[in-house]
Amino acid sequence: VANDTVTSLPGATVTLICPGKEAEGNVTIQWVYSGSQHRQWTTMGNTLLLRAVQLNDTGNYLCFLDGHLVGTVPLLVDVPPEDPKLSCFRKNPLVSATCEWVPSSAPSPTTKAVLFVKKINSTNTKSDFQVPCQYSQKFRSFSCQVEILEGDKAYYIVSLCVSNSVGSKSSSDVAFQSLKIVQPDPPMNLVVSAIPGRPRWLNLRVAQYQCIIHDALRGVKHVVQLRGKEELETGQWSEWSPEVTGTPWIGTWVCTEGEPRSTPAGILGSPTQVSDEDYDYEEEDLHIRSVKSTSSPGKR
Repeated sequence: VANDTVTSLPGATVTLICPGKEAEGNVTIQWVYSGSQHRQWTTMGNTLLLRAVQLNDTGNYLCFLDGHLVGTVPLLVDVPPEDPKLSCFRKNPLVSATCEWVPSSAPSPTTKAVLFVKKINSTNTKSDFQVPCQYSQKFRSFSCQVEILEGDKAYYIVSLCVSNSVGSKSSSDVAFQSLKIVQPDPPMNLVVSAIPGRPRWLNLRVAQYQCIIHDALRGVKHVVQLRGKEELETGQWSEWSPEVTGTPWIGTWVCTEGEPRSTPAGILGSPTQVSDEDYDYEEEDLHIRSVKSTSSPGKR
């Protein structure tokens, strides 16, 4: 904010003073507001009184004497920032930590945020530093990146300071260990398919992982969700994936001469699609293969 800017809270009464010696004394001054709404005032003397100013009164106020510009008075009407509520996470052990705050309403253009960081190593040595934070219009959040190197097992204590032209607020301290805040994104593009000839089985596939539900209910549509976690029990479980529905196989085999089997009837359509390879299952192939997911009551 420029030094000559007049700042105020909403609802206050503000006095603007036209700069310059020529505006002093008992002279007639014309004022013009240069904001979105064209407004004018005439005052005897170099002061303009504005009552109960609001956010949309922010702008430049030009004062004229005998038709020529004497000066400009910038006015900024602003509200103090909210109390920030800070959270920190890492998507995997190889990336920096992200600490963010999502305010309930868009901050004023003058709002700035800084993250204060205290790092405590395993040898109990401490280091303090600051990290600038950026506001994203897309995500409507302030985000700060704390660099953490691979294998770092240090503890961190962080707090967010938010300030604008009329005030400042700080969050409570947030403490975390660099590996314990690892939380991957939820699994995406889950496919649930029926397995021909297996009326109580459902095949789950996501990326390179696959698993079989062996105790599904016959003929019942199931709602399935997955969540993931890093190997070696590092960090936290992800959020649950979007729901996908699937129904176990409910058809019957129809054998004809020259065709040992045909497509079973009644297999649910998208997203539970059965491809040709689904008919090639051998008994020993039906098992869980490196699936990093869990199921819990109400999640399938």
